Amino acid sequence: GALRVFSDEMRHKRMSLAEEKAHALPAKMSVPVTVCILPVVLMVAIIPIVVKLTSH
Repeated sequence: GALRVFSDEMRHKRMSLAEEKAHALPAKMSVPVTVCILPVVLMVAIIPIVVKLTSH
């Protein structure tokens, strides 16, 4: 009776907490992902231009 209700409540709390963390994750990940990927993208974009300019 009471124990089942309690365990259901706890399970629901854990699930909603996990969902909140999952929703917060993209916002937290965007900065590290940007820091990791942006320099690579910039290099790929800039290096060919630099090579063309310096090869003349």
